[in-house]
Amino acid sequence: NYRLERYAEAALAYLEICERFPRHKLARKVGKNALAATSKLLQEESGHAGYRKLDELAKRFGGGDAFALLQAKMVAAQTAEKEGKSAEAHKLYSEIPPKVGDEDVPFYWRAQVLAENCTFQIWQKRKPEERATEEAVAEVHKLSIRLKELLGKALAAKQLDAAYMASFFRGQIHYGLKEWPAVIEALKPFVDTYSKDKSYRGPAL
Repeated sequence: NYRLERYAEAALAYLEICERFPRHKLARKVGKNALAATSKLLQEESGHAGYRKLDELAKRFGGGDAFALLQAKMVAAQTAEKEGKSAEAHKLYSEIPPKVGDEDVPFYWRAQVLAENCTFQIWQKRKPEERATEEAVAEVHKLSIRLKELLGKALAAKQLDAAYMASFFRGQIHYGLKEWPAVIEALKPFVDTYSKDKSYRGPAL
């Protein structure tokens, strides 16, 4: 069912196994599979009460894997962002920690970049006259500086997807302000350094 993208059926089947055989050595692994299925469901229909209930059960059975729970939080943040709930998405992205125990979270810097982009989305929702004030422009310039800092840290951590995002979002900020030299500076890496990126390079160029 999962391979056929019938995620509701897959989640129900996985959870039935967990409920019938909670002490089986494979129960935790099956719980993780259930969590993966419910995460897919919530990506498609985040407001569905039944899917949210399935997700709660999956987290209970598959909750031994901290990374799986963080991935579920990322999905929830992305869903909130798609629905225009930028403040909620910002909060969820910001809650992703840099480490779980001694292990680095491989999408930490991506979460940080996405959180800052949510801040920009909130800024964009202001009235035009409010965005044009000196204070508002200064705010968004600080945001660009913050994204540049995150870009450097993402590159150092070899989390390239986060670096691509940070560069692209900086370009968007300065494009909106019609600061053309800054746009070029932000997006220039897509010409050569980020030549392998398939998500942002096209729009950036």
